[in-house]
Amino acid sequence: MFPVITGTAVLTGLQLPAIVCPEKGVNTLAESHIVLPSYIASDMILQQNSDLPVVGLAAPNQTVDLTLERFPAPGHLAPRLSRQFGVIHRDSQVTDERGHFRFTLPPQKGGFERYILTISTAERRKGSVPEPYVRAPGMPKPLPDMKVFDNILFGEVWISAGQDNMAMPLAFADEGQYRSVLDQNDTIRFLVQAEEGVESGQPFSYQPLEQASGARWTKPGQILDLRRISAVAAHFALRLQERLTVPVGIVSTESSGSLLHNWIDRRRLYAMPDAVNHLRKIKMYRTEADWEPTGPKARYQPFVFYNHKIAPLTGLVCRGVLWYQGESDVAFPDYYAATFPALLKSWSRVFKAAEGSKLNLIYCQLAPYFYQTLKPAALSRFNLMLAALRKTLPWPSALVSLYDISPEYHNLPDSWRHPLHPASKAPLGQRMAELSLGLCYGQSSPATSPHLSQARIVGNKFMLNFETGQQNLTIRKGDKRLKGFSLAGSDGIFRPAQARILFGVQVMVWHDDISHPCSCAYAAYDLNLDCNLVTENELPVQPFSTNGRLPLNQVWAPLLSLDTLKIWAFTGNEVRPLPDQAGFQELLYAPASSGCRFQLDQEHFRDEVATLRIDYRSDSMRFTLLQVNKLNSLQPPLDMTIYRWLTVYVFNPDDREKALSLSPELAETVIEARLNWQKLSLPIPASLKTVQGFPQLVLQDKLRTGTLLISQIQLWREAPGAEGRG
Repeated sequence: MFPVITGTAVLTGLQLPAIVCPEKGVNTLAESHIVLPSYIASDMILQQNSDLPVVGLAAPNQTVDLTLERFPAPGHLAPRLSRQFGVIHRDSQVTDERGHFRFTLPPQKGGFERYILTISTAERRKGSVPEPYVRAPGMPKPLPDMKVFDNILFGEVWISAGQDNMAMPLAFADEGQYRSVLDQNDTIRFLVQAEEGVESGQPFSYQPLEQASGARWTKPGQILDLRRISAVAAHFALRLQERLTVPVGIVSTESSGSLLHNWIDRRRLYAMPDAVNHLRKIKMYRTEADWEPTGPKARYQPFVFYNHKIAPLTGLVCRGVLWYQGESDVAFPDYYAATFPALLKSWSRVFKAAEGSKLNLIYCQLAPYFYQTLKPAALSRFNLMLAALRKTLPWPSALVSLYDISPEYHNLPDSWRHPLHPASKAPLGQRMAELSLGLCYGQSSPATSPHLSQARIVGNKFMLNFETGQQNLTIRKGDKRLKGFSLAGSDGIFRPAQARILFGVQVMVWHDDISHPCSCAYAAYDLNLDCNLVTENELPVQPFSTNGRLPLNQVWAPLLSLDTLKIWAFTGNEVRPLPDQAGFQELLYAPASSGCRFQLDQEHFRDEVATLRIDYRSDSMRFTLLQVNKLNSLQPPLDMTIYRWLTVYVFNPDDREKALSLSPELAETVIEARLNWQKLSLPIPASLKTVQGFPQLVLQDKLRTGTLLISQIQLWREAPGAEGRG
């Protein structure tokens, strides 16, 4: 009669299969066979400078031998009579009555020397053939009685986890320009698994599994691996190796479309009433009785990826976790904030921290995207939650801001071409690596993205201090002025504000129309490509709001600064078919009859503010000079009823009188015939105060052709020059 795998046997935190022989009624294995965790294999990278448990299962009361050998790095010769090479560690154990054994490998310094690990049973017989057996789903055949793992390295080991943007393969990201970076690098390796935790056709288990489906360590130059390796994790590993000069191992667990509840163990998840209520609300609460092992909803069930992708890694020693997930949970920031710490506590029972360290977390805010079915600023709320969450987490943690990274996605393959999946992944992985240096490795590098540490109101200004990891603040390369700040007075109305860096460590923020500011926000939109406050090492400052409120009714800053002609947007409120859902759209337009041509003037600046040059050749003397495209997915709902005046600076190079207004039906304000900047104050009439949109600029020029330079549009609640209101 065949032995049948049933239940689990637990040894020091690692669950391994208990095998029952019905004939004898005892736990046993086919004689002399060894079962090990699936992450122990040839080509693996093990955590340096740490005691490493090696646990497994063999026949009961049997001697198991372990040998660890070290060999010189390729191209190097071992010194004669050197004791640092050859067998460096031996040990023997007798399995207990259920067949368990446990070894501990001594700490090894990271480097490029190769190791061979041999585990064997003392009663090994040449030519022995495994007996027939019946195995439970997900369990491999028992291993032979001698297992030799070669080409092993010691270095830094990290877990990569999350959903789509962490799962995007290196072969597709960044227009494929990094496709070959790992081809010849044998010292950065990935433990890959089946992306969904099961091979095609296999059922999802309600219980945690002991073996990871399809688990294997990658080798360089394998094209298929490039389609499975996380681009973010690959660039993290490349930069980390560049900084530390040691091998780097990435244990890949990410899965596209996953939700937070997929990754937490059942006991801990169901112990939280709010989490259970959330699961019931989204109709995802499951008991064993209504568990769906297959079907379209199976992969979205609670703890499904914990069972299949995390639990099989029990006992793995690592430095920490790279986490990029949340797109599937963006509508529920409060639930996420309350539940995410449970994930870390859950994983603390699986992974072992490197010697002298805690498990570390490096996680990301979400990339720009218009969640049209959600409330305005859903993404902003979620990203601000992630920023506030860092200080409450049980692990040392670093947060990566990425609102400045290009959102382009059009050059991706069809299976990935979606605005949710920006193609640019190299900067993100590199930032994670730079933050790890300060968080985990004691180097003089920031331990998280720069963030607000103190906010004070001094007169009519906000004075902001930042924690920057001893880096000076600066403006992003290529920009001339600081952008992205908003102020609100006691009325709660946010408006784009002016800002200036002081002494590289402080930022002063003000608005000429707000004399008593009450709150300040930065990068608090769903899309913040124009925000440009960074440190010297080009890490962007985290978004913040000093009182937690968001600028939902604020005029979108690029509409006022006019220092860009194209902006990333979803046109209108509809989502178009792929691949044209989003892209860089024209910010400004004018009727064809006006013959207007827009360009940014590179010679004339006013107070370091960009100038928009408009050349025109119109069919009439009075014509629309400028209108703003209705890009509702980018603009917060604009309530014009609160504003009374619009001011704009103009330069009239034609040296003749012209006039400007906000509507063809309104009286004009004269533009004088002089060659210097003029500030025009245009009243906003009641007829426009109810319009949900930005006013047009109408020009009168008797000659119908010419040029006008404009800059610094501002909206005012009181007449310009009067005391500001706040």
